[in-house]
Amino acid sequence: MRRSVFVAALAAAAMIMATMAFTGCEGPAGPQGERGIQGEQGTQGGTGEQGGTGIQGEPGIQGPPGGTGGPGEQGPPGGPGIQGPPGVSIVWQGELATPPANPQTNWAYFNTASGNAYIWTGTAWNRLSQRGTTGTAGADGADGADGTAGADGNDGVGINWLGKVEAGDKPDDAGLNYALHYLYSGNTYIFDGTNWQIMLPGTTVHPPDETMVTHVTLSHNGTISMYRGDTLVVYATVTPETAVFQWVEWTADNNNASITRTPRPRTGVLAGPETAISIKANTVGTTTITATAMGSGPVEIRATLTVEVVHPHITEEIADGVTMTMNWIAPGTFMMGGHHGEWDATPVHQVTLTRGFYMGIHPVTREQFQAVMGTDPSTSGGILAPGEVQERRPVDTVNWFHAIAFANRLSIMQGLTPVYTIPGIDWETLEFANVPTTTNATWNAVVADWTADGFRLATEAEWEFAARAGTTTQWSFGDTDAYIDYYAWTNWNAGGRTRQVGQLRPNPWGLYDMHGNVFEWVWDRLGTYPSGAQTDPTGAASGTFRMLRGGGWFHLPGNARSAFRSRTFHVDQDADIGFRVVRP
Repeated sequence: MRRSVFVAALAAAAMIMATMAFTGCEGPAGPQGERGIQGEQGTQGGTGEQGGTGIQGEPGIQGPPGGTGGPGEQGPPGGPGIQGPPGVSIVWQGELATPPANPQTNWAYFNTASGNAYIWTGTAWNRLSQRGTTGTAGADGADGADGTAGADGNDGVGINWLGKVEAGDKPDDAGLNYALHYLYSGNTYIFDGTNWQIMLPGTTVHPPDETMVTHVTLSHNGTISMYRGDTLVVYATVTPETAVFQWVEWTADNNNASITRTPRPRTGVLAGPETAISIKANTVGTTTITATAMGSGPVEIRATLTVEVVHPHITEEIADGVTMTMNWIAPGTFMMGGHHGEWDATPVHQVTLTRGFYMGIHPVTREQFQAVMGTDPSTSGGILAPGEVQERRPVDTVNWFHAIAFANRLSIMQGLTPVYTIPGIDWETLEFANVPTTTNATWNAVVADWTADGFRLATEAEWEFAARAGTTTQWSFGDTDAYIDYYAWTNWNAGGRTRQVGQLRPNPWGLYDMHGNVFEWVWDRLGTYPSGAQTDPTGAASGTFRMLRGGGWFHLPGNARSAFRSRTFHVDQDADIGFRVVRP
């Protein structure tokens, strides 16, 4: 009985333990369920009721895994990419079918074959795209991760390239330095902040955030006058001082005034005068000089200066309202004579003039002769052209003695020392009617004092030196008579009479009517040229023929050549003979 009771007790205990695994009644606490993978915590088993002291039950069966965890929170958007480095300036080369030869760093052009724009990096042509923009935000991140940052912007360039556009597609909201190729016109345009401008080859464009040139200021402004042969230094200052550009480029529109310059490339800011030039006045006339800040942006900034080249001159007042203007002729050396059919103008030989002199800018006029000699002997008639003044025509029908008498009387009137001496002649009281009109031994023995400061006739060498004005051609304007009507009154255009002085173009030294209008008396007697070099020649020592120069209204253009010589008896008075005077 005790065995059956014991067995029964064992069986009962076994049943109790099995029941405790599911209900936990009166058994020890069941093991805790495993934690689900990233899921919810497994369910806690309940506390079993206190049982008797039974045998420890076996471990319960593993519970099912927890459910999958939900998605992680969305990561924040990626931040903007780092802005690309500052853009570099480009130098636009235009629209080309092939890349330009010998490119320099940052040259850019539009390739008409490919339809793309390219920039030279120093080693290769790279296609130009919109550059210098910030990166875009990153896409949403994957579960549990932040979004990625936008990519860094590319290196900037001076233009924001928009590519090719069709007709009418230029954007209305473009910003500064936006650029595009307009298929309708075939040109490349850049927006200057207000308008679309054609981007010409050679245009340098800087990134918009750089300081652009606003002004170029010259040390001399407006119009200035310079004497022939003089020099002047002019400075250009670029503002603001922090402006970015490459150099100041100087240009002159002709060679009346020439410039010597040294453009200095720059890589940084240079305050104050950026560059200087030396201007040399060469020839009478006007020259416009321009200073441009190169590489200063889509719009070129420049300043201009007008140089009026004149001659060192004096103006003598002869009488009320009557003046005489004379230009300075500096000393020099030239080749005298010619071989183009000029009578007795060979051999061509070297002449040096050691003394400078002033020369009348035109022949002595009728009013000037009247003011000094008290009369006008001129006989050249004809109807005046519209606008001409009779008194401003050159005096004519005067002989060589009349010319030297005029010079001496004018010297006395101006308080100067007369050059010519003739025994027994009182120049102050001399009247025109008392000047010989036939040969006169006393007057023919005249002596010249070349050191006196009074008025006189030019020597033949001085006259040709002044007529040539530094040229070596047949006329001071060239070797063809096709342009003679612009410079000289001859039988081609004068209309059979003398014409008012100073109406045609002057020679390069500012002297009018050196070719044509009237032949001009000079000091020299008739003589042949020497073969060797000469210094300050004054012609033959004796003779009654005196030399004439310049041609006249009655003669062909060939007689107006710089080297042409004519001679006549010293008392001849013709309607095509006059003179001009010089003085130290």
